[in-house]
Amino acid sequence: MSKNLFIGNETMWLDLAESANDYAFFFLKYWIPFNAWYYNTYKLDNDRLHIEELKSNTNPIKDKIIALLGSSTSEGLYFKSSMGLLHETLENNNIKSAGHRICFSDLYFRKNTAYIKNSPYKGVRYFVEYTSSSKSYRVVVEMIKGGKKMLFMNNAIRDMEHLKSEIQRSTLSKDQWEVLIIYFKEVSPERKESLMSNNRQQALKIGSGYFIKDTELIARAVIEVLYNLRCVLFHGEIVPNAQNLSAYEHAYHILRMLVKTLKSKP
Repeated sequence: MSKNLFIGNETMWLDLAESANDYAFFFLKYWIPFNAWYYNTYKLDNDRLHIEELKSNTNPIKDKIIALLGSSTSEGLYFKSSMGLLHETLENNNIKSAGHRICFSDLYFRKNTAYIKNSPYKGVRYFVEYTSSSKSYRVVVEMIKGGKKMLFMNNAIRDMEHLKSEIQRSTLSKDQWEVLIIYFKEVSPERKESLMSNNRQQALKIGSGYFIKDTELIARAVIEVLYNLRCVLFHGEIVPNAQNLSAYEHAYHILRMLVKTLKSKP
């Protein structure tokens, strides 16, 4: 059974229920018809399957996000303003869902299909392969020097913590294990990605943030972030202080614009 992260937050949630901070509840108010719509439309088994469907394929919600990101109308500008403020709030507050921070700069929002990394770097060959059937990794680090193979590591690895413990027992240098960890993360089935761009000349400016110029990927990320905020709120996982709950003001405005789109859809 998973840990109930509501424990410890009961009193704060009871105080909030009697307060005037309503945006979290406004957000839930709009999630309810959204939830009803996607269950009625796709008829899948659970919320996560519906969210993956919404992220992966064309639909009124995803299409609306993409349209608003490219729009200079008052609605488009308001959407991007709200999204920019949500981005700033998430960056400034450590809001977590199932132990992972919710933010556009470090987000798991799509399946990683790169299961093998086989790359030489500074005379050392790094091989990392993830096997979905066993949910484990094979890690090989070796060097060919003077016609002879020097093997630094050849291990079956369960996860990142296991890898780090094996690194400590190996003869890898600091530079080598840093490269290995980077490659290990690249083949992780739940690889996190940043939606932010380092090239401002080729970026999409949303609020004060510079996002990658790919509205389809941004749309996927918006759906994932909204769902994560829904989960921590539904489960009482979020610490309900003013700073954390300020995210729901901007999330509410975004969700409201999207859900209103559904009124004219079958």
